[in-house]
Amino acid sequence: MAAAILPVDELAQLKQDLEEKQNDTSKLAKEMDQLKARIADLSKTVSDIDQKTSAYEKAAAGTSDQLKNLTAYVETGKTMLKAALDEKSITEIQGKKTAALQKLADLKAGLSDATKKAGDADTAYSNAKDTTTAAQAAYKVIADLPTSNADVIKDLAGLRAAADKQGAANNLGRQYFLILVMEDRLNAIKTLTPEEYKKQLNDAGSALAEASGAQSTTKDDLDAAVGAQKQTQKDLDDATAKWRQETLDSLPAMPAPAPRAP
Repeated sequence: MAAAILPVDELAQLKQDLEEKQNDTSKLAKEMDQLKARIADLSKTVSDIDQKTSAYEKAAAGTSDQLKNLTAYVETGKTMLKAALDEKSITEIQGKKTAALQKLADLKAGLSDATKKAGDADTAYSNAKDTTTAAQAAYKVIADLPTSNADVIKDLAGLRAAADKQGAANNLGRQYFLILVMEDRLNAIKTLTPEEYKKQLNDAGSALAEASGAQSTTKDDLDAAVGAQKQTQKDLDDATAKWRQETLDSLPAMPAPAPRAP
């Protein structure tokens, strides 16, 4: 016959079961919330796709007719004008169009180069700032050495008093532990002569000054690179907006030749 479960044990088991189910319920509720959020996001995406697809279908139908009409216009006009213009004029027009487009291509390449230079300059400036920060920290370590040593001595004095107290109470194991800690802390003290301290401080100060100067230089380089990038972008925008009209204005009217008299 199985032993009867004591009420106290049953109560403990029931509490454990309840806690596990509550944890499971909490986890399930969190997963359900995550699923609801994903469903809501995907529902918006699906709805947006449907709307845009419908709008595209309507636009595509109209675009198709316009495209046919415009293609026919270009083909007809090109054929007619090539027949009306002499070869020299056609070559001149094509040459000016090619030159204008090449100018735009050169400006785009220049913008790409300027953007890369600005990115490189930004990286260099960021690295220079990191170097300056490190140099400042290194200088502070040397400059604060007297204070750091004093803090360690104060800590050691407290450890010694605690070790003496444990020794007086014949707690030799605890005293030994505190003395081991003191040994570690003694290694944290840096004993320099005044001449050594001054030299290290001078070296750290020189490194900091050099890092600060490099940071200032890279900041100037960054400002110049960003300025060049902005100017190149402006030049490209202006050329893109004006190239058609400027090329058109540079061409003579070239009227159709008058018909020969019979």
